[in-house]
Amino acid sequence: MPSPAVSAMPSGNRSGAPASVDAGAEPERLRWLSGVVELTSQREQRELARGLIELLMENPAFGRAELHDCRHGADGFELLLHWRDDDGGVVEATDACWRPAEGAMAGWLRQGAVGVLHTDGGLYRTLCCGGQLAGLLFVAAAEPTPPLLDEFRALARIHENYLGLLAEADCDRLTGLHNRRKFDLGIYQLLERSRLDPVPSVLALLDIDFFKTINDRHGHAIGDAVLRQLAQLMRQSLRPQDGLYRFGGEEFALLLPGTAEVAAQAWLQALRLRVCEHGFSHGEPVTVSIGYTMIDPLLLPVQLLDRADRALYFVKSHGRNQVGGYQRLAVAGRVDAEMPSGDIELF
Repeated sequence: MPSPAVSAMPSGNRSGAPASVDAGAEPERLRWLSGVVELTSQREQRELARGLIELLMENPAFGRAELHDCRHGADGFELLLHWRDDDGGVVEATDACWRPAEGAMAGWLRQGAVGVLHTDGGLYRTLCCGGQLAGLLFVAAAEPTPPLLDEFRALARIHENYLGLLAEADCDRLTGLHNRRKFDLGIYQLLERSRLDPVPSVLALLDIDFFKTINDRHGHAIGDAVLRQLAQLMRQSLRPQDGLYRFGGEEFALLLPGTAEVAAQAWLQALRLRVCEHGFSHGEPVTVSIGYTMIDPLLLPVQLLDRADRALYFVKSHGRNQVGGYQRLAVAGRVDAEMPSGDIELF
């Protein structure tokens, strides 16, 4: 295994594309540029990640390509394999687990991850979004040449730039969570996957109890702080495949793919208790009400939202600080088509 090395030297090739050495390389260059155009036409982070791996794997000099999520854990940096190339194409690694960064990788990340790291038979480069470490790109390349380094740097930088643009469009500025636009896309994708692979999944709506009282008593700056702290608390509880979105005001939505109703009820109850027990900065307890529904792939998103909203309405009108499931409430005759739902704006 080659010793770890960091390459941060500027390339003489200012275009960002792989160096062309003769006229015979022109078709390869045009294919590369065509791939870049296709990559930058993506308007969703999943497809952007998939396109990046596909474009890297068009170069036979790269043995394999991976895209990892990266975060700073309690004991150092942690990595989660998210996308990788496979014999049948690019796949999302939904069964991967967080693992600690080790050896040269851990040291490089601690020192700021400058440039490109060459270790373990490959190249690594961090990807940042909004000034925060967002991911780690890897390609297998035992002896990378300067043109290969140029291509790797260029594609990583292009991906990073467009990741920032997409995140800006999909992000709620106050909490840093995904916004309603991203939710609309996420629920359509979940419905599509559910039609192809009918595993149980859940849509939940969460509302802060008496949030207006917090704003009236302490001011909107404290209310904003409560929203940010709640968002962080919920984010820490999620799996990589889960989705968390701010609808607006004090309302949030969660998409929990591959989750049965019993597990959903237990997880949402645990989340509700964590919020109750959390020490918010204004010194007063905060509680939440949660309504959820199982995903029925035959229904439209607006119908699923209405079901979750009816469960939430029931909870808020029967004491708040509870979790209610639409299917359970419907079987018990406690919600029906005539019951008014809340005031969530539906598409």
